[in-house]
Amino acid sequence: MKTVVNSSVLIGLSLTEKFHLLRKLFKEIFLPEVVYQEVCVKGEGRPGYLEVEEAVRLGWIKRKEIKNKVAAQFLKETLGEGESEAIVLAKEIGAEIILLDDPKARRAAKLVDLRIMGVVGLLELALKEGEEIDLTKEITKLVKKGFRISKDLLREKEGMQGIE
Repeated sequence: MKTVVNSSVLIGLSLTEKFHLLRKLFKEIFLPEVVYQEVCVKGEGRPGYLEVEEAVRLGWIKRKEIKNKVAAQFLKETLGEGESEAIVLAKEIGAEIILLDDPKARRAAKLVDLRIMGVVGLLELALKEGEEIDLTKEITKLVKKGFRISKDLLREKEGMQGIE
């Protein structure tokens, strides 16, 4: 399954020490070059940096430049650079899924018929696939470390009502 990943998912999985789930759950993982720069150059030493560097070095995450710079520039008027290029790359390579969390980016991806999953959805998928994950604990860990998760999504998850 071709998958494109944005920085928020990489960082979120690093914060929960669940980065390995990407490799277990998705066959082909592509990273827009601008997202690589965001996580590994500008974000050197921050969460996600070491894991992404290692995954790229080992070849299970592939860096890729987008071709349609005009489409990305158009999307950048309302989205971040990483989200814009992730959406464009997903369309260019015919990705089956795009991994991103930003609400505006998710709406834009939906408009162009991309299947979307964020960190919480990925953790849920791993749980369904037999991974031993305490979803409440992992979501709490993300929130405590400053990861933004919508209150609506938190309310959807059993036992999450008390998290702010």
